[in-house]
Amino acid sequence: MREMWIPYAQVEEDWQLIDVRSPGEYAEGTIGEAINLPIFGDELRAEVGTAYKKKSVTEAKRRAVKAVSAQLPELYERFLSIEATGRPIAMFCARGGMRSQSFASLLRAIGHEVFVIEGGYKAYRQHMLQALHTLSGTRRFIVLHGNTGVGKTLILNALEEKGLDVIDIEALAHHRGSMLGRVGLEPQPSQKTFEDRFYRALKNAKSNNLFVEAESKRLGRVNIDDTVLAGMREGLHIYVDAPMWFREQEIVREYTRMEGAKQELLAIMDNFRKHLGNETVDEFVALIQANDYGPVAKVLMERYYDPKYEYTSNQYTYDLKVWVESVEAAAQEILTWYRQSVVKDA
Repeated sequence: MREMWIPYAQVEEDWQLIDVRSPGEYAEGTIGEAINLPIFGDELRAEVGTAYKKKSVTEAKRRAVKAVSAQLPELYERFLSIEATGRPIAMFCARGGMRSQSFASLLRAIGHEVFVIEGGYKAYRQHMLQALHTLSGTRRFIVLHGNTGVGKTLILNALEEKGLDVIDIEALAHHRGSMLGRVGLEPQPSQKTFEDRFYRALKNAKSNNLFVEAESKRLGRVNIDDTVLAGMREGLHIYVDAPMWFREQEIVREYTRMEGAKQELLAIMDNFRKHLGNETVDEFVALIQANDYGPVAKVLMERYYDPKYEYTSNQYTYDLKVWVESVEAAAQEILTWYRQSVVKDA
């Protein structure tokens, strides 16, 4: 049987990772698609930590052993179900210490070849952030700019279908980066999970050219890394525009397609009162309650979103400008430009 300890850099893509930290630690951030097989639950972890600080190391270990020994049959059965996939297995805890080392040692003692990632999740985070910074400097971002509702995300999806490398930052963040950015979307990931997702998207790109949408630093409760933002500023820039009828149609489709979106929209309307006044927002509420979303979308674009975006859009010199009435035609125009002006000049 090979040496138990392994640096994360030597873990292959097809390996199955097992995170033995508590559910709370796992929820805050893990390594890619690692499976959570907690040695300690959140309460036990807190209890052991308290015993360690206020009593002694021996007492902390005593409590841990007593609690974990009762869980071993269940932990072992869960491990066997993971092992049955046939993939090599590496475990980790916070720092590659007691939890992962103890469980892996026990499994290896009864004939299972498992590995422990050196330094645990903390070492992985250092590796990942360094790689994120490096990749952000070596990839070339091709950034789509444009007002709300011009179809930037739809165009990105179409470009991805045509085989180009795309990172949908808003999909990674579960946020559209605006006042209505959370409507109809799943809960946002933690900052650590968002960074991990971004790193993997950069790492797994087939080429050095990545299409993204222009974003501000903050998307809800997560922030885009400064090196990513710098890479986006230094990239190529495409300005996307569309007629108001197209934008109104796209805004209504995007913000009403999910179940429960109507109630979310009504709950958020009060946030616009200081920007648009009580009379306008009261009209919005009445229109939404009547399922008449088009006029609301049009006024929001004309009086709120477009004026806010104008300053930012004027900061760039654009390599291409695209008028959108058909997402497919716009994506094809960008693809043609890409092949003739980007790939050809590379």
